[in-house]
Parts: sequence; C-alpha cells; structure tokens
Amino acid sequence: MLSLIFTWLIVAWGILSCIYMLRCAWTRFPKRDADDVIPFLYPVDISLAESLLDPATDFEFRWNLRPPQFRDAQRKGFHDGIEGARKDFQNHRPPNVENRDEYRHPSVSHDLRGDYRDGFRAGYERAMSHLNSPHY
Repeated sequence: MLSLIFTWLIVAWGILSCIYMLRCAWTRFPKRDADDVIPFLYPVDISLAESLLDPATDFEFRWNLRPPQFRDAQRKGFHDGIEGARKDFQNHRPPNVENRDEYRHPSVSHDLRGDYRDGFRAGYERAMSHLNSPHY
C-alpha cells in the first residue's frame, strides 16, 4: 500500500514539474510571428545551393583545406606546395617535390625551414594526388 502511494506521488510530482516548465516557457518568451522573422530572411540563389550538394564541388573544397594542426610556417609551405604542384602539372613536369626551388630554398627563417618543408611536401602531395585523380 505504501509503495502504491509513493508511486503516485512520484507520478504527480512529474506531472506538476512538466506543467511548471510549460508555464515558465509560455510566460518568459515573447510572442513571435512571421513578421518578426522576415527581416532576417534573404533570397537564396538556387544554383549556389545546388552547388553545395554537388559531390565534385565538395571534393574541390575539401582537397584544398589545410590540416588544422599545422603551424604558420607549415600553412605557408602547404599553400606554396599546392601552387608548386599546379605549376609542375601545367608545365608537364614530372612530379618531384625536390625539384621545386621553394622547397630547396624556402623564404622563411632558418629555424622554420623544417616546418615549411613538411607543409610544402604535404601540400604538394595532396595537390598532385588531386590533379591526377579522375575527378579533375
């Protein structure tokens, strides 16, 4: 008998707490309608929205992203590596990161050359794998 009373007390407590939360939500938030939202809406070009769903566009965006854990010298090297790979690809040179002047003689301070070369190699290799892929 005591367990039955205790069970009903718990159920009643849960119902009362739900009613209290609904009342708080109802009274605390101002009333909104469509006129309040309209100034925040802008027209969307459907072709741009469709390009976001295009797998080829997604592939193009993703391959050019730098790894987030790179430091500044590595980021600069990564970008320069991508540009070096593009130049080699456009000029029909064999892909070799060691042949790039930017890799052999980086334009950063002496203590940052290792980071720059790591980033350059990563960017060059990623760009070459992208440029030689069937998507390109």
